Amino acid sequence: HQLTPPEHMQATLDAVELIRKNGSCPVFEKEYIRKDGQRVSVLMGSSLLSKNDFAEAVTYVIDISYKKEADAREQELTNIIRNQREELYSILMNAPAMIAIRRGPELKLEFSNKAATEFVKYGSSLGMTTKQIMDKLKVMADPGISEEIYRTGVPYKAKAFHIQLDRFDTGKSEDVWFDLILEPVYDTTGAIDGVAFFGFDVTGLVKAN
Repeated sequence: HQLTPPEHMQATLDAVELIRKNGSCPVFEKEYIRKDGQRVSVLMGSSLLSKNDFAEAVTYVIDISYKKEADAREQELTNIIRNQREELYSILMNAPAMIAIRRGPELKLEFSNKAATEFVKYGSSLGMTTKQIMDKLKVMADPGISEEIYRTGVPYKAKAFHIQLDRFDTGKSEDVWFDLILEPVYDTTGAIDGVAFFGFDVTGLVKAN
């Protein structure tokens, strides 16, 4: 009993009772305390032997400490990755620049941060293709730029890039200018999977000049 930590004692007693009642107990997990005070995780199973055998029961103990340590490291890494993703999402969502990410051959809108969403006061366009968004907002611009980036992976940068769109759902398009960058987006295999838009509205500056 000194080998078994208190919190695992009941499971051990339950296993002993099952052996007495059924002749065996299913495999269960517990811990042992080593002489140096460290704990080791094990899997245990036991079964009674016939009365003519030299022992009353046979019990096997499998050290699974390495697996526990690996699982703990995997969980720690998973938590780190999740926290980093949440931090990155928060940074992108609250960035002053307008950021939008479109994915797939049809370049469906997957992500749009607050600045981009608030610029177009027209409801969400998430899940829409580039063509659907252009039709919805009556955008007058060349969709071939994004398609070329998706095809070649070559970024596109522009100052005071002029487009027309109906951003307030008035039925009439207006002139808008952006300083923008269009970058390819990659999947986990390194293949181009979409296009990211980073832009600042410089309409006021253009009109002032």
